[in-house]
Amino acid sequence: MLYETYRSKVMHTAYVVKRILRITLPILAALILAAIGVAVMLAYGGSITKDPEPCSIMYGESPEWGAEAFLCEVSYEYASDGGEWSKKMPRGTGSYRVRGVTENFYGKLRFSGETTLTVLPRTVTVRPYEATWVYGDAAPYSVDHLSADELVSGDRIVAAEFGFSGVNAGRVTVSVNADSITIEDPDGNDVTNCYIITCEDAAAEITRRTVTVRSDDAEKIYDGTALIADGWKIAEGSMVYDHILDISVTGERINA
Repeated sequence: MLYETYRSKVMHTAYVVKRILRITLPILAALILAAIGVAVMLAYGGSITKDPEPCSIMYGESPEWGAEAFLCEVSYEYASDGGEWSKKMPRGTGSYRVRGVTENFYGKLRFSGETTLTVLPRTVTVRPYEATWVYGDAAPYSVDHLSADELVSGDRIVAAEFGFSGVNAGRVTVSVNADSITIEDPDGNDVTNCYIITCEDAAAEITRRTVTVRSDDAEKIYDGTALIADGWKIAEGSMVYDHILDISVTGERINA
């Protein structure tokens, strides 16, 4: 009787173990296969499946490379001929080497084949603003009085020379010498060569200068002779430097 009870318990335990193994072994096998698959995917992650294509852009534009990689984003490195690779995109015009770069889960770097980036100069039209000033005063023109809408964001004109068709009162034409223009980027680098610069003229006006002249006062005790006053002074306004007034003032009175 005891033997039968013991045998029954052993058989039941064996049945339970068999059932557990029948369920867990496939699960364990699936987990192992999944782990192997994930490890393989992580190992092959970052594999570049499509190299970047050659690209030509205008200065200030962003290139589109079209590179693709397995389970990874592609970043890019740039180098001039004979230069070192850098993740910073070049700002100047010219031709540059480019390659795609990926890094997988294990930190392994992969590189694509090299391609070419060509950066062409950007056309910009520079225009002075219209202005009005008084004859003899300095013309109100500086680099802050120039319009150049096509400049890349952050770039600015830091030097320019202006010319005027005349200096006397009336309408004049304001021009800018394209060869005198200097353009810098936000870091202070000279990027003038990244632009093809054309200039347009603007109309301006020089107004007449107002000067008020008043004759001098004069007095004396009546003595029967004429009181003569021939002096004068500037009451309002001022003369342009080295300009001289040539005025003849006459005044005479005999009686008190």
